[in-house]
Order: sequence, then structure tokens, then C-alpha cells
Amino acid sequence: MPEPKSPKPNFETVITDLFDGDMLQNALDFAASLRDNKIAIARASGDAWKITYKGKGLGRILWLGKNTWAVETYRDESQEFADFIKNENLQEIMWDNIFQCRGCNPKLCAGQANKPEEGFTGFTKTFFGKEFTNTCKHWVGGVFRNPDAKTINCIEKVLDFKKLMIMNYG
Repeated sequence: MPEPKSPKPNFETVITDLFDGDMLQNALDFAASLRDNKIAIARASGDAWKITYKGKGLGRILWLGKNTWAVETYRDESQEFADFIKNENLQEIMWDNIFQCRGCNPKLCAGQANKPEEGFTGFTKTFFGKEFTNTCKHWVGGVFRNPDAKTINCIEKVLDFKKLMIMNYG
């Protein structure tokens, strides 16, 4: 008879072993806020947790080492989202967390880059009225590394917006 599987540890249990100090408190507060807002956190793979609402992806949490983590919000290039960011005055935080090109797949991206004849340099894109160079093609949502309380507040607002869009449009 096979042994019963042991339950997977929840998010809070895992971060208690990985973080300490303010980082731990920020992560615990973030998890509590998501759960209070009926947003789920579930293990996706070894170092990643998915953030979902009614089974639809909103983002993910990545462990990058002891006391190092990132929260990624999935991209939304809609005018509604841009207007929301502007109305909530979140542009600066979002701009500070635009994911830069890391050259992870130059064969896939190079032919689409702005100046492929000069070598692969990422993409030039405009986010919330400001132009950025060397941005990643794939990860154009916010990627918030080691977020502090102010940044977590921004992330929560972004996730609440995405949740509202799911509630309104499915």
C-alpha cells in the first residue's frame, strides 16, 4: 500500500524558513493581504509560487536565495491598466521595477530587437508614458525584487486591479 503523501507546506511556513526581519514581516503581511482578498497562493514548482484568482493567473512569487525574492505581476498592456496606474500614482514604483533584458534567449528575440545589426540589446518600450530601453520581451509586467512595504502596497493594488478585471470580464 503506498504511503499517503504529506501535505505541501503553505507559503507562510516556507518563508519563515527563508526570510528574517523586515523581509519576513513584509512577506507575511503580503500573504495575509492576498488571502484576505481571496487571492490564492499555491506552489507552482521548486522556487516559484503562483498567484491566482478564480484559477486565473495574476503573477508569481520567486525565491532567489536566502532573503532574496521577487513578486512578478503578469503584464497588462491595456489602456485601463495604464489609466489605473496613473490614477493611483504608481508610475514611479512600476518604472523602478521594469524587467531589463538579461540576454536569456537572443536567438528568439534578436531578430525582433530594435537594432539587430548592432547586436541584441533588448527592446525599447513605453510604460506609463516613459520610454525604456533594453527591456525584456517576455517579462514586461512588474518584477519587484525584495519589495519593501511601499512596493508591496503597489503590488497589492495591481493584483486587486487584475482581480477586478477578472470579476468584471471573466
